[in-house]
This record gives sequence, C-alpha cells and structure tokens, in this order.
Amino acid sequence: TGASDYLTKPFSMKELAARIRANLRTQALATAVPPALGQGNEAVLERGDLAGTRLAASYEFLDVIGEGGLGIVFKARHPRLNKLVAIKMLLPSRANQTAIERFEREARAVSQINHYNVVAVHDYGLTERKRPYIVMDYIEGESLLDKIEREGPLPLLTTSTILIQVCRGLQEAHDQGIIHRDLKPENIVLQHRSNRADWVKIVDFGLAHLLEGTRTRLTKEDSVVGTLQFLAPERLRGTPADARTDIYSLGVILFEMLTARQPFEDESMDALQVKILQESTAAPSLYREDIPPGSAFDRIVEKSTAKDPQSRYQSVAEMRLELEQTNSQLRRNRPSG
Repeated sequence: TGASDYLTKPFSMKELAARIRANLRTQALATAVPPALGQGNEAVLERGDLAGTRLAASYEFLDVIGEGGLGIVFKARHPRLNKLVAIKMLLPSRANQTAIERFEREARAVSQINHYNVVAVHDYGLTERKRPYIVMDYIEGESLLDKIEREGPLPLLTTSTILIQVCRGLQEAHDQGIIHRDLKPENIVLQHRSNRADWVKIVDFGLAHLLEGTRTRLTKEDSVVGTLQFLAPERLRGTPADARTDIYSLGVILFEMLTARQPFEDESMDALQVKILQESTAAPSLYREDIPPGSAFDRIVEKSTAKDPQSRYQSVAEMRLELEQTNSQLRRNRPSG
C-alpha cells in the first residue's frame, strides 16, 4: 500500500532522471581503481599481472626480489607511511580454490604472530584477478644460507646465538598452533640491528602448506640437496606436521651451520629419501676439531634429528634451553680481551 501510494504521487521525470545519473556517477567514482603509484614500474607490475588493481594503487612496486616454484616476491613502498614492504604473491598455477582457501587461513593465523624474531604480516587478500597476496615487513639482510656459503662453518658461539633466536620465534608460533613446515637456512634472515650482528627474522611462516610436495634446491652440479633435506622422516611417510617436524628441521639447520654441509646428499631423489628415512645424522664433531666427540652440539644434533619423533625434543623450548646452556658455557670459556 505504501509503495502504491508513493508511486501515485506526482513527480518530475526530468528530475528523476537527473538523480539517477548523479547516483550512477557517484557509484562509478567509488568503484574506480586509481592509477598505479610511481612511474617506470610497468615491467614490475606486469610480472604480477598487477596493472589496474587496487594493490598497485595502494603500494608503489619497486622491484622483483625473489621468484620460485611457489610465487613471486616484490619490494614495494607504502606511500603514506614511506615504509618498505615485501609483497608475496602465489603464481597463477598455484592459485586454485584449495590453495586460495589455505592461503587465507594461513595468512590470517600468521598475521597474529607478534614476535621480534618473526617477520610481521600487515595485510593479505586477493587481487581483482584472484591472485592471493600477503604484505610483510621488508627485511634488509642476508639469509643464513648466504652466510654459510660465504663464511663456511660458523663459530660455535655465533651458531648457538642465531639458533636460540630461531627457537624463540618458532616457540611463539607453536604456542599459537602454527607450524612452519619449511624451515631451512633460506627462510632465516640475518640483520645488523642496534650494533648487534645476526639479528634473526624467520620468514615464510605457513606458506609451505600451500604447496604440498618436496621442492628442491640444486647445487651447481645439480645434485639434490634442498628442501627435502630438511623434511622430517615421518613427513615422507605422509604423517601430518607437528612441532616436532619443525624441531627436526632445526637439527638439520644446526648441522649445516656447524659443518657447511648437509647430513645426507645424493643425486637421486629416491636414494636421498631412503637415507633420510634410514640413516642417522653424523655427529658434527667428525668435521670439526673444536667440537669434542659426544659434547653438547653432538647431543643436540642427535636428539633433534632422531628418526622417531618421540625421541626428539618434544618442544622448541626444551631445545632452546639446552642451546642456552651451551651458549652460556661458551661465553664463560671465551678468552678475555
């Protein structure tokens, strides 16, 4: 009745048409995508199919700083804050509906981690072309892998100091029920901060879950020595990841820091998997004269890389405490002056 009464009232068709046109113009302005920020960045935008998107209108894309089997990482600037960020996007081939749902779930969880040894996540979402992205702090520094390749086996005190920080950041994530799943030296970034060297930032939390399978890092001779090396034996058998699978990865990282090599190497992927499943990790003392056989570093590597998860440290905190005791002993024994 109210609608009929309203429609029977006199009105001006000219005025009604003018109001409709005005509303349509307002709506068009509200939904229009502003132009991309900056100039000369068309080639960078093209790498991520970003031209004309709101993401390109919100950040000034400066460069591509990484690309792999999972996605591409951009260096960008937040214009209002004048702050550098890293924006990671999944490749189109990885952005199926399942991956998108996992991405949103993981990004939401990881954004809740607030720890000084974990890279901060500021935003996440989908572009207009259904490309998942995540906006993180831009970390200037070198990866732990680069440090090992540049310096070789690291000093014992440096090794324990770095790994203690990794344990602290990882513990915060585990306390929130988040497993990294892809811990390796490439995902540990070292900064110089407040006159302190080797300040740790862990990156790529949870993103490995989007790409189930064993990606690889190849040497110059193309022998497989990559992500598979850091995968716990139970994961090769199809058991879901838990905190102890991250602990296994920490043990392999510790071995590589101490020896500049990896516990198992083989040019055959299948043979490498057999070694991971069946062979024990060698003691670091076999490769270093400054590690007495059976001492703390040998014990920590052996326990953290045990084939049976029940035989490992059952929490990162447990492993961290033993590393801290070792670190304190090294500092006490360090020559003065």
